[in-house]
Amino acid sequence: VARIGRKKTTKNEFARRVQRTLRAENVNPGQAYQMGLIQQILTTEIWQRLLGYTAQDWGVAVGDDVLLAHLRELSASAAASQNMSPAEVIKRYIASQGVSEAEFLFTLRQDMTRDLVRA
Repeated sequence: VARIGRKKTTKNEFARRVQRTLRAENVNPGQAYQMGLIQQILTTEIWQRLLGYTAQDWGVAVGDDVLLAHLRELSASAAASQNMSPAEVIKRYIASQGVSEAEFLFTLRQDMTRDLVRA
């Protein structure tokens, strides 16, 4: 679909990203094309990759301790309101997203790293 720097985005990778986005937005493929959502998804993919390369060039990274602290912060209020442990809240959230725990943590770390570059 696209080559951004050193990494190629395959049709399957892009299709998975599109499907996740359409599910999250509750939009069918026809509506997505009409709205220009598919192009927006591709544009977002390009910008995310460019920010990732910038983070690598600058040596910006999110360590495990920062990632875990962020997860605890994100899950604390939901855990308290649902009378669950933060770990259970996170596990349920990951399951609802249809991704593996490793993929979720990898994506969250990348997002946090890109946020540091943007700041």
